[in-house]
Amino acid sequence: MKELLSIFNYTQKFVLDNFHAQEIVLEFLLLKNNKTLFCELLHDKSRNLDSFYKYIEKLKISPRKIPSKLNYKKILRTLDKLEINIKDIESFMEALTFKTILKFYDYSTPCDISYLICGILDIKKGETFYNPASGFGTYLLQIKHFCNDCIVYGNDINPTLVNISKLISRLIGIEANLNIVDIFSSKDNVIYDKVFCHPPFLKSLNLPQDDDGLTIFGKFVRTMPELPFLAHCIRRFSKKAAFVIRSDILKNKRFKEYLLGNKILEGVIYLPRNIFPAQCGDFCIVILSNDNKKVFFVNAKDFYLKNGKYNKLIRVYDILDLYFSKQNSDISTLIDYDSLREDLIANFYLQEKSNNVSVLECISHCFRGRRNETENGSSLISCYELGINDFEEYGFTKPNGVCVYRNIESKKYKLQDYDICLSMRGKKVAIIKTNNNIVLANAGILILRAKSNSTAIWLYLYFISKVGSKILGEIYKQNGGRITEDKLLSLVIPVDFCCDYIRDFNVICSEYNEIKKHRKNIEKLLC
Repeated sequence: MKELLSIFNYTQKFVLDNFHAQEIVLEFLLLKNNKTLFCELLHDKSRNLDSFYKYIEKLKISPRKIPSKLNYKKILRTLDKLEINIKDIESFMEALTFKTILKFYDYSTPCDISYLICGILDIKKGETFYNPASGFGTYLLQIKHFCNDCIVYGNDINPTLVNISKLISRLIGIEANLNIVDIFSSKDNVIYDKVFCHPPFLKSLNLPQDDDGLTIFGKFVRTMPELPFLAHCIRRFSKKAAFVIRSDILKNKRFKEYLLGNKILEGVIYLPRNIFPAQCGDFCIVILSNDNKKVFFVNAKDFYLKNGKYNKLIRVYDILDLYFSKQNSDISTLIDYDSLREDLIANFYLQEKSNNVSVLECISHCFRGRRNETENGSSLISCYELGINDFEEYGFTKPNGVCVYRNIESKKYKLQDYDICLSMRGKKVAIIKTNNNIVLANAGILILRAKSNSTAIWLYLYFISKVGSKILGEIYKQNGGRITEDKLLSLVIPVDFCCDYIRDFNVICSEYNEIKKHRKNIEKLLC
């Protein structure tokens, strides 16, 4: 692998595009498979490469021209001493992917993730396999481990990427139908047995206006550009599909409703953090099949090994064993569809050893309130300001009093329904209903935005419960009467706390409304 990287680094000096350097290295590797031609070019003094280009074209691959100043015989002499196998090619492609300066990471899925997915899909002889965003085609290296005789189809809009995929397929001896296609413009409605997709994170897509199938999860939004790819794939598998997606996609209401309503969600495997170069956040593998009655959850977040700046997935065989056996364990559980909650957060379903979930795992955003700005000017907005004295004892806290003016920069700090507010000095807690007004928290308030409304209610009830209130009190006491983000976010809560929390919350709201009515009646009597 080191020798291949050295060849790539040498080739880089003579080309303007890193992709072209990669193509040239793979072409020479492919040439090594043709021993006769390889020896001819190695010993030919004319430097005539026509036979080389014809050989590549004969394989239905567009040859990348070798720069005139590149000493290709130096490369051939190096390759002549090497025995190259599939594992070497895997390691080479993986090393290029994790070399972030090349910016190849958007076009390749790490080998261990691809291996896990190919294992899950259980590709059989004669089955059709489809990848609509083929990229470098590194998944072909993993298919080779499971099945040589499936029928592979792969599309990509980038001709260079398709060419690299073709080179890899020829190198490892897999027949693949790889084409330059804009899947969103194509009218192809072919159904495939197995589908794998790791959607690219593209904030701009040229989607047709007349294809309702691409908007089954709603209109295209930049924050969830994977959804059109998933909509495309869901219509094209007959047996099984597997997607690598950000876990936030599972919060999309229409996506969840479609998967659960059509009983096609078979499983969710939560992956370790920091395993995809230059991509932060949580990722998971979503597995789809037909007519499911249960969903299998696996929490593989701790299955990683530090690999330079990034993490590498380990214990892939253990995950596959769990998946096929559907065993309940410390990191896996099988849940009936009827028992699924609104949220698909792993730790609500998985009985971990500690049986706890941290506040950090339950929230998507944490920020502090800002000071009030009362100066007149065009940069100010009219809004309601939330202070600690406005917190209701129980249930929702709603806008109260007159509008104030805040700087327009504060718009990004405006509160949303179900935000949880905590006093940074004291144990007061509130859950917010904005009534469609702009509401801004003032300084001294810490805001938690949960990953779903139901999670927000669950967190709020814990904070106001006897146990939660006592723990919050201890945190304040240990920090000189102040709460800090790190202490709060690391706070762990029992997963089974308040199992019927939605009902309990509704009862609390109803009872508190009655208390407020009685208080008003008493105040009238005392006037």
